[in-house]
Amino acid sequence: MILGVRSVSDLGTLTTSPSAVADVTIVHRSSTLMREFYGPRFYFQQFLRARNVFVGAFIHIALAIGLAFLVLPPVRWLVKKFVYAPGEGPKREDSVNDVVEFRAVATADQDTARPRRALGKLRFHGGLYPLTGLLLAEAAMVILKNEEKVKKVSRCGIVTPATLGQEFVDRLDKVGCHIETKLLEY
Repeated sequence: MILGVRSVSDLGTLTTSPSAVADVTIVHRSSTLMREFYGPRFYFQQFLRARNVFVGAFIHIALAIGLAFLVLPPVRWLVKKFVYAPGEGPKREDSVNDVVEFRAVATADQDTARPRRALGKLRFHGGLYPLTGLLLAEAAMVILKNEEKVKKVSRCGIVTPATLGQEFVDRLDKVGCHIETKLLEY
């Protein structure tokens, strides 16, 4: 789509996500490691929720133009002046009222007119910056405690969050990162 906007049932108006390239790669790595969970026709896309079509189109176009401009050295120099330096970041107080929520709709790989669908949510009270550290720390703990199991599932390759299993989900819940799922009705 030229404007990068689409509407998805149960998610609303969506647009281009700046993190989609990395996240899609990770999810597809999981799907190749654990084919029994994903199925032969698995397909994944990631989008950013937008308030409306106009905001979604603006975000899509701004990301496209911004990426194009990053090719230019003077633009990169200018961006470095406004981006956090290594070791710096937002203050904890700045994100105390933030809420991060990721949503996903999954449609089962069934040859029926109305295949089963599920909605998954991951919710965290705080900012993305502390969430990143929390996810890394909890993943590291699962890997350290279950090294042989993780090696087997990941085939000694790149470990993805899905390869860490239910223990990772349980650890996240204990530190305030809640995951919930429910079946959707049509």
